[in-house]
Amino acid sequence: DAAFRLCELSGQVAGVRPLSEFKMSEVLRPEYTFTKDGNQYSYPVLYSYLHYANCARHVDLEEVENIVEIGPGAGRQVELIRQFHPHINFYLFDVAPTLYFCERFLSTTFPGAVIPYQDLREQQEISINDTGRIAHLGHGQIDCLRPIGRTLSFNTAVFCLMSPGEAEQYFRHLMASADSFYVMEPKRADCSEIYGMSESACLDDLETFLGAEFDLLESERAVMPLGFKKGFGDFYSTIGKPVCKN
Repeated sequence: DAAFRLCELSGQVAGVRPLSEFKMSEVLRPEYTFTKDGNQYSYPVLYSYLHYANCARHVDLEEVENIVEIGPGAGRQVELIRQFHPHINFYLFDVAPTLYFCERFLSTTFPGAVIPYQDLREQQEISINDTGRIAHLGHGQIDCLRPIGRTLSFNTAVFCLMSPGEAEQYFRHLMASADSFYVMEPKRADCSEIYGMSESACLDDLETFLGAEFDLLESERAVMPLGFKKGFGDFYSTIGKPVCKN
């Protein structure tokens, strides 16, 4: 109950639609769900809603035409944002097994909205000339990305699974397309030991990548439905927008 209330308050502060208006898909429901006022919810739904509300405090998603997400997982974040903002196009990049899983889930949840990976894998330039579509792409296609219109890069806990060099390559491509960034990553590079990596990217690295081209409007400890997101170097959420040049 307290976790749901936290999400409600976060939505009110951000001025977005309340969590109570979200209808969780009947497909791929986790083992644990709870009921509130006749609607079912899960922890991943609360988690996704908090990220959505945190981002919406600084980015008007009604004006956003595209969202680019690296590592969408099952597509839970897309499910929530797409339901509240059906006009947005999504460009989702992931490894093949996860991408297939995500594509199946979102195809069932939003019939007719998904553009399969098979339809895009040979394209040299990838743009969506439509609204409300969801494109599934392999990591190697990031350099083919050509979104049309205002674009938000929305990524959570994914760059910490890469080396700083790998993360920088992604950011260089994203910076060429994105008008704003929302990221949640650890403040310290503790993921390297946890995952047996020689080095892992952290928030300080991402701030360096953004450099003088983007202002960081928000950088605060990431709040999850049941408290702060702890471990892995402690996570912070950050908003970045292009520097205003005179």
